[in-house]
Amino acid sequence: MNPNPHDASYRPLFLHKELMIDLAQGYLYEELIGEIDWDSLEPVSLGNTAGESPPRANEFAWRFRSAYSGRHWEEWLYIYAMLEFEPVPDRFMAVRVLSRLGAFYEHIIADAPSRAGVKLPAVFPVVMYSGSQEWDSPYLLQELIQRSMPSFEPYRLALRFKLLDTRRCGEARTERNLAEAVFRLEGSESLDETTFYMRDLIQWFAKGQFKDVDRSFTDWLKVLIRIRYPYRKIPECETVKKLAIGLIDEAIPWGSHQIAKQAEEAGRKAAERTFAEDYAKGLREGREEGREEGHREVRDRMLQLMRSWMVEDTRLRFGEAIARDLSAELEHVGEPVDLERIDKWIRTCDTGDELLELVRAR
Repeated sequence: MNPNPHDASYRPLFLHKELMIDLAQGYLYEELIGEIDWDSLEPVSLGNTAGESPPRANEFAWRFRSAYSGRHWEEWLYIYAMLEFEPVPDRFMAVRVLSRLGAFYEHIIADAPSRAGVKLPAVFPVVMYSGSQEWDSPYLLQELIQRSMPSFEPYRLALRFKLLDTRRCGEARTERNLAEAVFRLEGSESLDETTFYMRDLIQWFAKGQFKDVDRSFTDWLKVLIRIRYPYRKIPECETVKKLAIGLIDEAIPWGSHQIAKQAEEAGRKAAERTFAEDYAKGLREGREEGREEGHREVRDRMLQLMRSWMVEDTRLRFGEAIARDLSAELEHVGEPVDLERIDKWIRTCDTGDELLELVRAR
């Protein structure tokens, strides 16, 4: 796998317990879901083992105890995942999984006390694939090893991994699923799609339930955008909401067809920067130059989305009546700088009446 900063930003998302629970409950075998004691779920440190390189950016592991109370199931069980970002399937992925599971077991052996009769824990291997080509390679190691003499068959290696094709896995079984949001954002092919899923995240994070996850989501999104569009200015922020607001003036395109187009136009880097700066300045100053029809449409949609976030935040802080009155006032606010000022008031005002008074007097 080629080194890629996206790999390193993707892994921390799945070191959050909330996101790992959503991944398991939304996409792994239903039979497995009912057997997990979710309170016991905890991440596993993939430290170095003797002779091994440091843990890779494309792997993570969690351990848990079974929900069964029987003595036989009191030991730890493990979920080990490899993230596969290559555009096409790796025919020999099962061999790679075998190799990494061997290193993982070496780590467990080195970390655990040596006692006679102690057995290695069961591990559930998962490969998360996000390539553009549909997966068509074996999940079973046996399919990669030729059959031979009957006396050899008992020694033919056996391994199976669970494939999670993030572009084609469909809807999660659970609602408000953070893992599903990651997969949808990664596969977004338009600004509308992207902001739609960012809107959902903002509403979830607004309740303060996933504060740490919000930061990881933001870091991952910034890396994703920076890789796809290296000439675009990315706002310095720590929340998905602030990132979305900061992108309003940029009208960033999305999708693989845009990536190819950008590569062809690499020589126009300076011109693109100048245009972006002039366009953003024009929006702030209320000028008309630099506002092509397409940019105006995107801007209007983004402003409307921003209004909806602000109304939702107001509803959470001051109730339905104040939110309804603010919504009516916001329909007459058409500049990003004015909306940003009102957004600050929503967070700093002590009462809804104070907020409405400031908005009406602006």
